[in-house]
Amino acid sequence: MSIVWIVDRSHGQLGNRLMLLAAAYAWCLQDGHELHYPGLHKYAHHFPALDGQWLNSPTTPRGCGLPREWRKVFQRRFVDVFRTLVRMKVIGGRLRPPDGCKACYLRPTSNSFPARLADGGWARRYVIFSWRFTNPIGLAKYREEIRALLRPQPEVEADADDFVRTLPAMVGADGTRTARIAVHVRRKDYRTFLGGKHFHSVERYKVEMAAVAKALHQGHGIATHFVLFSDEPLNAEEFAGMAVTISGGMMIQDLFRMSRLDGAIGPVSTFSAFAMYLADATVYHFGPSIAEDGFDWVYSGLAVVRTADKLAAEIATKVATGR
Repeated sequence: MSIVWIVDRSHGQLGNRLMLLAAAYAWCLQDGHELHYPGLHKYAHHFPALDGQWLNSPTTPRGCGLPREWRKVFQRRFVDVFRTLVRMKVIGGRLRPPDGCKACYLRPTSNSFPARLADGGWARRYVIFSWRFTNPIGLAKYREEIRALLRPQPEVEADADDFVRTLPAMVGADGTRTARIAVHVRRKDYRTFLGGKHFHSVERYKVEMAAVAKALHQGHGIATHFVLFSDEPLNAEEFAGMAVTISGGMMIQDLFRMSRLDGAIGPVSTFSAFAMYLADATVYHFGPSIAEDGFDWVYSGLAVVRTADKLAAEIATKVATGR
């Protein structure tokens, strides 16, 4: 058994970090490794299974009596020192993608990936990751274990349940079928990320929403109700003519409200993709393909489609089966 540390990716937002945690956790469940993720310090308190620990360890939790803000400072400093020691080669066992590869695929996805690495610098074994790793087979195989690990604090879970009850039912009392679809209007960082290529106007969102609504209505006889999620305030009047609700929650609230819905629309983003992973649903990512930027591996194994018709077909199946 090795001890797996995730320390390199100490930046990035909620979706990125949860994707890394899920991929590594699936590998550790598969091979019986011990996992620590001190780099999750910014978000660990949202999850009871990780809150109140020294190093955010899903496999071997160790409680810490320090106040939350003190724990976050300790974990942040720990990551900085640990990463520095690795780069100085005081600690060995650092894993990087093989030459010519974009990312490492972890077991059980890749049978060629070594279950153990040689001792490196300290008496115990450590595996140090960059952020380029994924585990599509593991994500599918251990979905329920990952969802259990990432069950949010009770107040966040109650908020998500209460929120979805304010929306139209999937199947109404009169038999009317309605799809509740998340629309991820990502604004702030996408204005400059990759030169703004994934930043879209409200008009573009409306075009894509209309296309999905048309495909559901004409092809499947299903109405649509859109739930708008954004990192900036939205005005419902901008979406006149469409049935919409604005979430307006905090980031963690929006993630779990979104995870209660039947599908999602938005630009390429791990936030919407991971919310749909938790929901066992599908997201339609429009705009330029992330493959153009070499990041398509991030979404490997996730239910991401590239057309409105494909999203409509997936949602129709979900509504018909009541999943």
